[in-house]
Amino acid sequence: NSCGNGSAMRTSAVGWYAKTIEECERIAKLCAEITHNHPDGIAGAQATAGVIFLARNGASKGELKAYMEKYYPVDFTIDEIRPTYEYEIINKTTVPQAFRCFYEATDFEDAIRNAISIGGDSDTIGAIQDLYGSTTTFTDIVNAKQAEWQSIIAKFAYVGEWKEPVEYESDNTYAQYDLVIYDNA
Repeated sequence: NSCGNGSAMRTSAVGWYAKTIEECERIAKLCAEITHNHPDGIAGAQATAGVIFLARNGASKGELKAYMEKYYPVDFTIDEIRPTYEYEIINKTTVPQAFRCFYEATDFEDAIRNAISIGGDSDTIGAIQDLYGSTTTFTDIVNAKQAEWQSIIAKFAYVGEWKEPVEYESDNTYAQYDLVIYDNA
């Protein structure tokens, strides 16, 4: 009977898959009920998936805010909550905050920075930033960041060496590669 924010964090694919907002809400509910069947567990999943669905289909930020407000109040700013926001793991105290991180952002990086800056369950709030990613095509993101990513990748060299499989007695796992990462910076 969990109302944890994991249901919201794992629901972005539903917003991409669904063909209608009704289907999106129905599938988000089904996905959440497996592990988060508390009403707030379901609401967090539906709110997040629904906003992603609407963003993907061209809704304005104002329309996204109105949709989110069907589930949670978002009548605060990131600057207002930053000094006092604490670690929370339930939807009603992370999904609206994640939405505001997106809503106030100028781009994807800004949304992630907002998510980290408020503290709390930052990895989950950051993961929910798919909200912003849904409003920008993947190609646009890749094209905008390609040179930056290439320069970062160029700093590292990956060396993998094949080895005969070795069985570890403790857990019956096998290792076949040694991977060494060198920082060329």
